[in-house]
Amino acid sequence: MSDSFPLFSDNSNDLSVIVDSNTLIPDETGNSFGGNFGPPSINNNGEIAFVGSDGVYTTVGGLNQVVDTNTPIPGNDFNNFENYSGLLSLNDNGNVTFAGGAFPTEGIYTDLRGLNVVADINTPIPGSTENFDFVNVPAINNDGTIVFGGSNSFTSGEIYSNAAGVLNSFAVIVYNSENGNLFYNPNGSETGFGDGGQFATLTNTPLLEAEDFVLRG
Repeated sequence: MSDSFPLFSDNSNDLSVIVDSNTLIPDETGNSFGGNFGPPSINNNGEIAFVGSDGVYTTVGGLNQVVDTNTPIPGNDFNNFENYSGLLSLNDNGNVTFAGGAFPTEGIYTDLRGLNVVADINTPIPGSTENFDFVNVPAINNDGTIVFGGSNSFTSGEIYSNAAGVLNSFAVIVYNSENGNLFYNPNGSETGFGDGGQFATLTNTPLLEAEDFVLRG
């Protein structure tokens, strides 16, 4: 996050300040933001969501707080939020999704239908018995579907969705970086690999990215 840059809007070609270091935090403490803002997200209504001063805030219905360091993490009985990735998304209904947590709990959260967890390091990866090690870069559409990136030591990074309230994987190729095994996964979020399965083992367990694969029909 930056140290001193305010957030601006050029709505109707009229540049204006939305929040800056002197803007009071909407938590009734009388403190100002101090200028620590992460990259904002804007919806088609001109409303924004942003990370600032140890919390997540939106301008939906006026400047308001979604979470801060006094907010308990959903699904965690022991910790409040402590950190945020700065990457978040706001839809046209005013719902926000963001990455954050408190070590060792990191996850994707949303205020859709109340504050709740979409996925965190205690969530099994679709089609696997392993949990996520890392989740980040969430986005939410106007239907409330959330997508995000996630991985663990057995995958090189994939995109997941909670469409219809069910966590799904868009992955077709799954790579186990521990032993070099490559799997074809046509099942998405279903258990196992269906008609797919392991089709190769790479020696020396090279570091692979999604761009290293090309699927041909």
